Amino acid sequence: MNSHLSGAEERTYQRVFEHPTPHDVPLQEVWSMLGAIADVRAVEANGNLTATRNGQTLVLHRGRGKQMAAKKELMHVRHFLERSTTAGVKMSGGSR
Repeated sequence: MNSHLSGAEERTYQRVFEHPTPHDVPLQEVWSMLGAIADVRAVEANGNLTATRNGQTLVLHRGRGKQMAAKKELMHVRHFLERSTTAGVKMSGGSR
């Protein structure tokens, strides 16, 4: 992975790719991990995080009082990281 990630951020990255998908990953840790990846541009506004990388975009919404990332959100993060890893490759359509 990216050498710029701290130990905690690297652990969060690894958890995003765990099978089965974990249910206890704090949303703030996911946001911190995305913001620490060197080529990800992460902007937080109005409780939303928008991350862009190599032409791919991910938007995460924080609900009122929400502490943990939902499994569905973790899958969106996983797919965003997978799709955006290769520069210049643009995938058509929605999810795989």
